[in-house]
Amino acid sequence: MILEQDQQPEPQPEPSDPLSGPVAWVLSARSGPALEQQAARLRAFVLDRAPVAVRDVAFSLATTRPVGFSRRLVVLGQDQEHLLDGLAVAAAGRDGAGVVSGQAVDSDSRLGLVFSGQGSQRAGMGL
Repeated sequence: MILEQDQQPEPQPEPSDPLSGPVAWVLSARSGPALEQQAARLRAFVLDRAPVAVRDVAFSLATTRPVGFSRRLVVLGQDQEHLLDGLAVAAAGRDGAGVVSGQAVDSDSRLGLVFSGQGSQRAGMGL
């Protein structure tokens, strides 16, 4: 009997990470200076706890922060370093790559949704 080494299986490519790509950290405040202070506080928070899971921070900012404030800021980055750089730019009140800011437009209009069904008894209900 002749014993040989079994053939090595061909390496399979790593599955692509569905969560790869840029991460967005979203902030809001009532005024421009308050938004700059928010960016500075978030930057200090992350620096004190580095390294952080940037996607967890993004999730928390998007789901636990008030969204009703009129001033908005989004910092985009591939990793913690890029996001911290963007926060530094935002905290200084400047524009930069990966930093998008704006103001929500106040509107007095209201939106109404009507699901009227398909019966003839519903004719004109959307009016």
